[in-house]
Amino acid sequence: MLALRLAPRRQGLTLIEVLTSISVLAILSVGVSMLYIQALKMYQRGQCESTARDKAALALEKIIPEIREAFNVDYPGPGLIMFTMPAKNTDGSYVVSATTKTLVAGAQVAIYQSDQTAALNVAGHYIWRATRPDSSAAWTPTGTLMDDIEDLTFTYSPSTTQLELVQVAITVGEGQSPGYFNRTEVAEVWIRNH
Repeated sequence: MLALRLAPRRQGLTLIEVLTSISVLAILSVGVSMLYIQALKMYQRGQCESTARDKAALALEKIIPEIREAFNVDYPGPGLIMFTMPAKNTDGSYVVSATTKTLVAGAQVAIYQSDQTAALNVAGHYIWRATRPDSSAAWTPTGTLMDDIEDLTFTYSPSTTQLELVQVAITVGEGQSPGYFNRTEVAEVWIRNH
Protein backbone atom coordinates (compact mmCIF):
# COMPACT_ATOMS: atom_id res chain seq x y z
CA MET A 1 0.00 0.00 0.00
CA LEU A 2 1.05 3.38 -0.72
CA ALA A 3 1.47 5.54 2.31
CA LEU A 4 1.10 9.23 2.07
CA ARG A 5 3.54 11.19 3.89
CA LEU A 6 2.31 14.48 5.18
CA ALA A 7 4.58 17.40 5.58
CA PRO A 8 5.23 18.40 9.14
CA ARG A 9 2.84 21.03 10.43
CA ARG A 10 4.22 24.51 10.68
CA GLN A 11 3.70 26.54 13.87
CA GLY A 12 3.30 30.41 13.81
CA LEU A 13 4.05 33.00 11.15
CA THR A 14 7.19 33.67 9.23
CA LEU A 15 9.05 36.93 9.60
CA ILE A 16 8.05 38.03 6.11
CA GLU A 17 4.35 37.51 6.87
CA VAL A 18 4.60 39.52 10.09
CA LEU A 19 6.45 42.40 8.39
CA THR A 20 3.96 42.43 5.52
CA SER A 21 1.02 42.56 7.94
CA ILE A 22 2.60 45.39 9.94
CA SER A 23 3.33 47.35 6.74
CA VAL A 24 -0.25 47.01 5.50
CA LEU A 25 -1.67 48.02 8.89
CA ALA A 26 0.68 51.01 9.08
CA ILE A 27 -0.36 52.23 5.63
CA LEU A 28 -4.05 51.81 6.50
CA SER A 29 -3.57 53.59 9.84
CA VAL A 30 -1.81 56.55 8.20
CA GLY A 31 -4.53 56.77 5.54
CA VAL A 32 -7.36 56.70 8.07
CA SER A 33 -5.57 59.27 10.27
CA MET A 34 -5.08 61.63 7.33
CA LEU A 35 -8.75 61.33 6.37
CA TYR A 36 -9.79 62.05 9.95
CA ILE A 37 -7.52 65.10 10.21
CA GLN A 38 -8.80 66.49 6.89
CA ALA A 39 -12.41 65.92 7.94
CA LEU A 40 -11.76 67.71 11.23
CA LYS A 41 -10.18 70.68 9.43
CA MET A 42 -13.11 70.90 7.03
CA TYR A 43 -15.55 70.76 9.95
CA GLN A 44 -13.72 73.55 11.79
CA ARG A 45 -13.61 75.71 8.65
CA GLY A 46 -17.30 75.11 8.10
CA GLN A 47 -18.01 76.14 11.69
CA CYS A 48 -16.00 79.37 11.24
CA GLU A 49 -17.77 80.15 7.96
CA SER A 50 -21.17 79.48 9.47
CA THR A 51 -20.48 81.55 12.58
CA ALA A 52 -19.11 84.49 10.57
CA ARG A 53 -22.10 84.42 8.20
CA ASP A 54 -24.58 84.18 11.07
CA LYS A 55 -22.96 87.02 13.01
CA ALA A 56 -22.91 89.32 9.97
CA ALA A 57 -26.55 88.55 9.15
CA LEU A 58 -27.62 89.02 12.78
CA ALA A 59 -25.85 92.39 12.97
CA LEU A 60 -27.68 93.53 9.83
CA GLU A 61 -30.98 92.37 11.31
CA LYS A 62 -30.34 94.58 14.33
CA ILE A 63 -29.21 97.64 12.35
CA ILE A 64 -31.46 97.76 9.27
CA PRO A 65 -34.91 98.21 10.93
CA GLU A 66 -33.74 101.18 12.95
CA ILE A 67 -32.14 102.89 9.95
CA ARG A 68 -35.35 102.28 7.97
CA GLU A 69 -37.32 104.22 10.62
CA ALA A 70 -34.88 107.17 10.61
CA PHE A 71 -36.21 110.70 10.23
CA ASN A 72 -32.96 112.11 8.91
CA VAL A 73 -29.39 110.87 8.40
CA ASP A 74 -27.13 113.39 10.12
CA TYR A 75 -23.73 111.89 9.37
CA PRO A 76 -22.70 108.91 7.35
CA GLY A 77 -19.12 107.79 7.69
CA PRO A 78 -17.13 104.72 6.88
CA GLY A 79 -17.60 103.11 10.30
CA LEU A 80 -20.28 105.41 11.70
CA ILE A 81 -23.80 106.55 10.93
CA MET A 82 -25.79 109.08 12.97
CA PHE A 83 -29.47 109.58 12.37
CA THR A 84 -32.47 111.19 14.00
CA MET A 85 -35.49 109.08 14.86
CA PRO A 86 -39.01 110.50 14.65
CA ALA A 87 -40.52 111.36 18.02
CA LYS A 88 -43.15 108.87 19.20
CA ASN A 89 -46.21 109.14 21.39
CA THR A 90 -46.71 106.76 24.33
CA ASP A 91 -48.89 104.53 22.13
CA GLY A 92 -46.04 104.14 19.60
CA SER A 93 -47.47 106.44 16.93
CA TYR A 94 -45.37 109.24 15.46
CA VAL A 95 -45.62 112.78 16.81
CA VAL A 96 -46.82 115.11 14.05
CA SER A 97 -46.51 118.88 14.21
CA ALA A 98 -49.97 120.48 14.41
CA THR A 99 -48.94 123.46 12.28
CA THR A 100 -46.77 121.91 9.56
CA LYS A 101 -48.26 118.38 9.58
CA THR A 102 -44.73 116.91 9.43
CA LEU A 103 -42.96 114.48 11.71
CA VAL A 104 -41.24 115.88 14.79
CA ALA A 105 -37.58 114.99 15.34
CA GLY A 106 -36.87 112.74 18.31
CA ALA A 107 -33.71 111.22 19.76
CA GLN A 108 -30.52 110.79 17.79
CA VAL A 109 -28.95 107.37 17.31
CA ALA A 110 -25.39 106.45 16.37
CA ILE A 111 -24.29 103.03 15.16
CA TYR A 112 -20.54 102.69 14.90
CA GLN A 113 -17.50 100.46 15.10
CA SER A 114 -15.32 100.86 18.18
CA ASP A 115 -13.35 99.01 20.83
CA GLN A 116 -14.53 97.84 24.26
CA THR A 117 -14.65 101.43 25.58
CA ALA A 118 -17.46 102.39 23.14
CA ALA A 119 -15.70 105.66 22.30
CA LEU A 120 -16.52 107.29 18.98
CA ASN A 121 -13.75 107.41 16.36
CA VAL A 122 -11.74 104.60 17.98
CA ALA A 123 -10.83 101.52 15.98
CA GLY A 124 -12.07 98.23 17.35
CA HIS A 125 -13.92 95.00 16.71
CA TYR A 126 -17.37 95.81 18.13
CA ILE A 127 -20.51 97.43 16.74
CA TRP A 128 -21.98 99.83 19.28
CA ARG A 129 -25.27 101.70 19.47
CA ALA A 130 -25.48 105.02 21.30
CA THR A 131 -28.29 107.54 21.76
CA ARG A 132 -28.77 111.13 22.84
CA PRO A 133 -31.92 113.23 23.20
CA ASP A 134 -30.61 116.04 20.94
CA SER A 135 -27.40 117.29 19.32
CA SER A 136 -26.34 119.26 22.43
CA ALA A 137 -26.30 116.21 24.72
CA ALA A 138 -23.53 113.65 25.13
CA TRP A 139 -23.78 110.22 23.54
CA THR A 140 -24.83 107.37 25.85
CA PRO A 141 -23.81 103.89 24.66
CA THR A 142 -26.70 101.45 24.94
CA GLY A 143 -24.68 98.30 24.29
CA THR A 144 -22.82 96.27 21.72
CA LEU A 145 -24.69 94.88 18.76
CA MET A 146 -21.97 92.44 17.63
CA ASP A 147 -18.33 91.47 18.18
CA ASP A 148 -15.56 90.08 15.92
CA ILE A 149 -16.20 92.91 13.44
CA GLU A 150 -13.40 93.59 10.98
CA ASP A 151 -15.13 96.33 9.03
CA LEU A 152 -18.34 98.32 9.14
CA THR A 153 -19.15 100.66 6.26
CA PHE A 154 -22.15 102.88 5.62
CA THR A 155 -22.79 104.42 2.21
CA TYR A 156 -25.46 107.09 2.02
CA SER A 157 -27.29 108.43 -1.05
CA PRO A 158 -29.13 111.61 -0.06
CA SER A 159 -32.03 112.82 -2.15
CA THR A 160 -34.57 115.61 -1.89
CA THR A 161 -37.04 114.12 -4.35
CA GLN A 162 -36.75 110.39 -3.78
CA LEU A 163 -36.28 108.00 -0.90
CA GLU A 164 -32.85 108.09 0.67
CA LEU A 165 -30.76 104.93 0.43
CA VAL A 166 -28.29 103.63 3.01
CA GLN A 167 -26.05 100.68 2.20
CA VAL A 168 -24.53 98.77 5.11
CA ALA A 169 -21.56 96.40 4.68
CA ILE A 170 -20.36 94.31 7.62
CA THR A 171 -17.31 92.06 7.61
CA VAL A 172 -17.05 89.53 10.43
CA GLY A 173 -13.92 87.48 11.09
CA GLU A 174 -13.94 84.13 12.85
CA GLY A 175 -11.33 81.52 13.80
CA GLN A 176 -7.58 81.39 14.21
CA SER A 177 -4.92 81.23 11.51
CA PRO A 178 -4.59 79.06 9.41
CA GLY A 179 -8.33 78.30 9.71
CA TYR A 180 -9.36 81.97 9.80
CA PHE A 181 -12.40 82.98 7.74
CA ASN A 182 -14.16 86.29 7.20
CA ARG A 183 -17.52 87.02 5.67
CA THR A 184 -18.96 90.27 4.31
CA GLU A 185 -22.70 90.83 4.22
CA VAL A 186 -24.22 93.82 2.44
CA ALA A 187 -27.75 95.21 2.72
CA GLU A 188 -29.51 98.28 1.42
CA VAL A 189 -32.32 100.07 3.19
CA TRP A 190 -34.56 102.92 2.10
CA ILE A 191 -35.24 105.53 4.77
CA ARG A 192 -39.01 105.82 4.80
CA ASN A 193 -39.51 108.81 7.13
CA HIS A 194 -37.22 111.35 5.48
